[in-house]
Amino acid sequence: MRREEIIQYALHFNHDYEQMAYALKFRPEVTPLPMVDAITYIDEDYPKSLFDLPNPPFVLFYLGNKELLTLPAISIIGSRKPSEYAIGTTVELVRNLKHRYVIVSGLAKGIDGIAHREALDDGYTIGILGCGIHEVYPKINEPLYKEMSTNHLILSEYPLHQPPLKHQFPFRNRLIAALSAKCVVTSAAKLSGTMHTVNAALALGKEVITIPYQMNDYFGEGCNQLILQGACVLTNVEDFAMI
Repeated sequence: MRREEIIQYALHFNHDYEQMAYALKFRPEVTPLPMVDAITYIDEDYPKSLFDLPNPPFVLFYLGNKELLTLPAISIIGSRKPSEYAIGTTVELVRNLKHRYVIVSGLAKGIDGIAHREALDDGYTIGILGCGIHEVYPKINEPLYKEMSTNHLILSEYPLHQPPLKHQFPFRNRLIAALSAKCVVTSAAKLSGTMHTVNAALALGKEVITIPYQMNDYFGEGCNQLILQGACVLTNVEDFAMI
């Protein structure tokens, strides 16, 4: 099967995973659509770590510098409504790590956006969307999106203007985990999208790193739970150099 055919199916079926699997097996005829920049699972530059997933994407649409996929990467994730403690820790972490790793996150509000912004100067960052590659969501991150789509990298398995549907974000989180050597959590409630990403990282055997919170801090309950489960704990700035 040619890569162009795979991309056409992704465009037609909005990379709905079941429809894509059906199309790739039975190869129905579809009306050709204008081609866009994409990496398919048969391409040499497709990230090999994605094959560790039970459901690797058939196509990755991208904007920016796809060569960043060849560099060591670390994910930094957390709440959309972080505390000042979480914000400060995230900024300090990225400042310490961006010269050694590409910073990967989900281009959401809160910790994701903070991690991406801090990596823009003197570093590189990859944002992974839960919507179409040309859909700016959330709108508050539009300036960040524009900067990253030019000088860094934005990825999505969903084409063009596929809207941000609720079920796509937990599914997106597996890509954040798979593309990163390690996963750092700076803020998380017990039940959250952040913890979905953590679970994906653990399933892949990735190291999970977090910071401690005071008791009964809602946005740190997930972090404290991870510590109880054996996650690596950062207790001071000197620890950052050991990641």
